[in-house]
Amino acid sequence: MGTAEYFCIKFAKGDVVVNKKIKIGVGAGLAAIILGGGYCWYSNLDKHKPEYAVQIAEQAVANHDKNYFHRYVDVDSVLDESYDGLIEGLTDSDQTLTPDAKDAVKNFSQILRAPLIASLKTAVDSYVETGDFNAQGDSGVKEILARTGIDKIEYRGLEGVTVNTFDENEAIARIKVYQPELAQEFTITAVLKVNADGNWQIVRLQNFQELFNNLNQSRRTQLDGYLEQTAKIEASHDAAIRDAEQKYESILSAGALNQPQTRADLRKLMLDVIKKDWQARKQELFSIKVPPEAQDLQNMRLKICDLEIDYANNYAQWLEDKKASTLRISEERQRQSNELKAEAATLLGKLSSN
Repeated sequence: MGTAEYFCIKFAKGDVVVNKKIKIGVGAGLAAIILGGGYCWYSNLDKHKPEYAVQIAEQAVANHDKNYFHRYVDVDSVLDESYDGLIEGLTDSDQTLTPDAKDAVKNFSQILRAPLIASLKTAVDSYVETGDFNAQGDSGVKEILARTGIDKIEYRGLEGVTVNTFDENEAIARIKVYQPELAQEFTITAVLKVNADGNWQIVRLQNFQELFNNLNQSRRTQLDGYLEQTAKIEASHDAAIRDAEQKYESILSAGALNQPQTRADLRKLMLDVIKKDWQARKQELFSIKVPPEAQDLQNMRLKICDLEIDYANNYAQWLEDKKASTLRISEERQRQSNELKAEAATLLGKLSSN
């Protein structure tokens, strides 16, 4: 399902739910990047320093205290400030979308801003109160987290907190996180401000979009690598199959299908050359690391290999048993393969052009 269709179907009804097993999610995740895994970074802090807010927010999650969490994390502000970056990362993660389609999705997402943020806030509260996102059977938010890579973010430590030299009511907390697809640590800067009650609060994640940009660039690099490797595999085996087809025509032109020797030669070609080449192609494709964006293409290619192997087996069997039913099965496998090849070519074009 494309991102635009996903938005229309999943969000138009407000059916937004979060996966129970997510380490770090949107909302709670945006703050949980800051909060970490339940360890106290500071002790005996001055209540009027921003470090205190970070510590208490982290302890509030550990103690499942929603009231204290909201006192030191402005969830509404964090979600609102992060929303556009989240949508940007979501649309950019879909390598099959054209620039115009991405713009359309971003525009449409603004209609869903309020209900989606409300759903995410509910997920935050559930996470703080229970340590669980309380999934309700819809994979909407789970899909967002997977596409943006937030579900794999791991907390790696707090680098420090610095008060703004020009505004003593603003501070920056620098948090190290790790995302496996990036294969390196990334420092997120969380902004804290003093609220009307005189408390420091985490109000936004300043460079969240940069994290998405780096992740999407890494994904693009991995996808390009996959496309380059598999293009060589496909080209090599396509050439071998063309040679085999020419050999097929030569055998037929030298004899006739009603001649035992001709049928024997064609059967040997099918089993020893064509079938084995498709088996080798499948094995080589299996050896390639497949990025998530290319998984559908990879599955199509492997299915094509299976269909062509089955085609070769059944055609070889028909050359021996001469049964019409065997030939029909062979022809059906080739028809299915040709249809799937056309679909794969269309998807490959989309992945290659963006």
